[in-house]
Amino acid sequence: MIRLAILASLFLTASAHAAELQDGLAITNSVVLKALEKRGFAISDLVDGKQKIGVESNDGLSKRLKSVFDTISTDMATFKANNQLGGRPFDTAYLSNGRARFALVGVVNRMDQGYKTGNRCGETRFIYRLAYSVTDKGAPVTSRLPMTINLIMNARAGEKSCADLATAWLKVSTETATDESLVNGGPLDEKFLDRSSLKDLEINLQMARVAASGRPDFGGQAFYLLRAFKRGADGKLVANTLENEVDRDKLLADPALLSELKTWVRGNLRAIDKGTFLIPEKFLAKKAISISPGGIGRSANRLFFGMFKPDELKEISYSELEIVKSQAGLERRLNDSTCVGCHQTRAIGGFHFTGRDPYGKYPGNSVFLPGSAHFMGDLPRRHEVVAQLATGSGQIDYSRGFSSRPLDRRRRKSRTRASQMAGARTALSGTIRHSRAGHAAQVSRVKLFQIKIRDSESVRIRQNKRSVIRVNSAKSRRQRLASTNTFASRSAP
Repeated sequence: MIRLAILASLFLTASAHAAELQDGLAITNSVVLKALEKRGFAISDLVDGKQKIGVESNDGLSKRLKSVFDTISTDMATFKANNQLGGRPFDTAYLSNGRARFALVGVVNRMDQGYKTGNRCGETRFIYRLAYSVTDKGAPVTSRLPMTINLIMNARAGEKSCADLATAWLKVSTETATDESLVNGGPLDEKFLDRSSLKDLEINLQMARVAASGRPDFGGQAFYLLRAFKRGADGKLVANTLENEVDRDKLLADPALLSELKTWVRGNLRAIDKGTFLIPEKFLAKKAISISPGGIGRSANRLFFGMFKPDELKEISYSELEIVKSQAGLERRLNDSTCVGCHQTRAIGGFHFTGRDPYGKYPGNSVFLPGSAHFMGDLPRRHEVVAQLATGSGQIDYSRGFSSRPLDRRRRKSRTRASQMAGARTALSGTIRHSRAGHAAQVSRVKLFQIKIRDSESVRIRQNKRSVIRVNSAKSRRQRLASTNTFASRSAP
């Protein structure tokens, strides 16, 4: 029981820290997200953009996303024809199944993407995950599948500037925000978000998974499909290029185009160093497959592998750059900024945002943190950008480190912020809220400290008992030794 209490206290404390990191940056409470779906933020509402449709299963959604789901089905058919893996491929029947739907699992503030938008307000992203509910042998079976749809919306400036939106986001507490506070005056208010302004639809799908028994040399294997779609001139969703995902095959087959890309790289070193570069669409692909395990360590996930000769960029002066300090570093930055290069870095099974499962709904198979280590590690940087925007600062630092680690100077700032947050918390004032069957169950922090105190007392008692045992054992040994010596002296001739 003591061990369980210790584990519970550690888990709840870690969850509290994670929630504080998300404040102002993400909405992940499953109760609030479910309420938002009923207020016009279901996937069908935002895909349609003109009318409120509400929550619907995939038999209805598949008609609205026909071009998207048809593309995925074609990609899956091609993949299975070319890869006889014997694993578990994704079943595209879920995309039109009446017992499956895409549930809202997160709303993410991406004002840090302001360098892409004209008003510098960045993006608001709505992430939906495929879920199903069926009956198996008379028993209900409910779970989620490895597929997410990310709807990207351009954020509005509000009445005056992006500072209004940034201030609205900074007031959001992950655990205490309500759907009402978010929609009326909050960052999801219509003055900050045009629900008809869908910018991009992104797909992340596990195409197939091979068990370790099928690939013992790798301990298993998985393949992920990455796709993007945008509205065409006729309003229908059409395949779009993936951000910074260069089309390696096309470039290697066209030396002139490859040379043009290299010239572009030389002319955009500052933006590449900061991580704020956007490679022109003419060099990009519309489809990517990420292979695991191995992530960016696999050549298949390093699209710039071998594109530059060893001394091809020797004329570049890296001393003037902050992050990229060599040609190897430059190639790492370019690879790291592609979809497949970042896809598995500190990820959760090929995903950076899976959403937080409702507490107790999926016993033994639940995700308690909404995002990957990469997602959580990048939050301090994003918070810094939002804070700068809130103050109306003219200079916004959008720079970022590599996917595998944040910038040192930002990490130092995040430590300072974490210390300030820890000092502001008190044992008696806060509570950690968890959703259980549609309502929040409060767990008092006082009890956690009482558990810790009891644990400490138990440890001290056990230590004292061991000390007493050691003392008694030492006394017994001395007594036996004295008795032996006395007997020996008496027996001496």
